[in-house]
Amino acid sequence: MRKIVWLLGIAGLTLLAAPLWADRVTADEPIENPTPKPTLAPPIVPTPAPATVSPGGLSQKDFSIEVSPFISFPASGNTANQFNMGGGFEAFLNFAADKNLLIGLDGGLEDFPINNAFVAKTFQQTYGIAIPPGVTITGDLSCIPILAMAKYSIGNNKVRPYLLWGMGFGFNKANSSVSYKNQTVMIAASETSFFMTPGLGLTIPLDVWAELFFQIRIDLDFTSQNNSDTAVITLQGSTAPPQTLNGNLTDDSPTIFIPLQVGIRL
Repeated sequence: MRKIVWLLGIAGLTLLAAPLWADRVTADEPIENPTPKPTLAPPIVPTPAPATVSPGGLSQKDFSIEVSPFISFPASGNTANQFNMGGGFEAFLNFAADKNLLIGLDGGLEDFPINNAFVAKTFQQTYGIAIPPGVTITGDLSCIPILAMAKYSIGNNKVRPYLLWGMGFGFNKANSSVSYKNQTVMIAASETSFFMTPGLGLTIPLDVWAELFFQIRIDLDFTSQNNSDTAVITLQGSTAPPQTLNGNLTDDSPTIFIPLQVGIRL
């Protein structure tokens, strides 16, 4: 009887402990095949398309401006004697019609001081005497050309030679003054004439926004030779009315100037 009681007690303890053992085993077992968390792909950033750039560096078919100071030489026979080397400034507003052709509007100013040595020599030859002491002579010849212009680049290299051609009008003016013993006589004349200029140059890109260029032109200013220009002679400080004299603004047709330029295109 005692053995039966012990067996029943052991069996009861076994039944009571079985659920607890099962819970512990289940809690300690690792979870198999966990569901993976979804991963997010990095955002796609669009890459901007590269800008279309011409062989010279500047964007094609855009407006730009060229600016250049220059020195200039009077080259036609009489004008070269009467005036000294001068200088000026040019601006060319242009549109790139294609990768090789620029077209636009060109304007500038050229100015040449009078050659005093030539004036003194001419006075001596004309009157047989030297200019009296104390006489001061000053003056200049200026021209403002307004032109339609085209420039055509040769080849597709970054450093490119080019040809140019311009045609339009030149607004010419000549001024001189003669001073002696506190009196000054002013002489002024002007003329508008047909103007054209062939030339050539070389352009070098600095970056995508600018180009450097070197240029030489032959400016042909077709001033008249029929004594149709009117010079106005004024005695400064006098109440006397101005006097007029007909003649030619220059003694050449065409009057030729050769500008040498270094500039930048922006």
